[in-house]
Amino acid sequence: MKKTLFLMSLFALVLVGAGCDRSFDWDFGDSDYQYDDYAWGDYDSIPSAKLTVPVSVTVGESFDIMAHVTHNSDETQLLHSIDIGGSYLEGIAVTSSIPDFSQSYYLDDGTYTHTFLTDVPAGDGVDIVFHAVALESGNWKGAFDVCFDDGINCSFYTVSTFVE
Repeated sequence: MKKTLFLMSLFALVLVGAGCDRSFDWDFGDSDYQYDDYAWGDYDSIPSAKLTVPVSVTVGESFDIMAHVTHNSDETQLLHSIDIGGSYLEGIAVTSSIPDFSQSYYLDDGTYTHTFLTDVPAGDGVDIVFHAVALESGNWKGAFDVCFDDGINCSFYTVSTFVE
């Protein structure tokens, strides 16, 4: 018991000596950290989408996920990408889209991004249709992020489909 207490005390002393007794200083004064070109709220437009997703499908059934993408700007905006959560895609596969996405890859946030680089006219919108197939039964739910500009200016939604 004395040995355990001694080791715990020694460990606490090492932590305090290593500077773990205070929180991290977030002022970035001692680093080369650079903020992005845009700060939150500096974007010209906020993307929005009206989603149409089937509530229920059967295994093997093909279906569409539709997004009518708009924005609040008086100028044409660039739809950079749409990110779909990996948790949704565990039971559902995206087979293609209209318009075609130019690339798709996994992001560190747990989503698969689909790059479009499509103009969204002011006062109008653009329809994006993902063709999908249900692979496995379950209640599949995940992120659906619509991103403008450089892929950072996003609006966040959730999609859910029950596969029987």
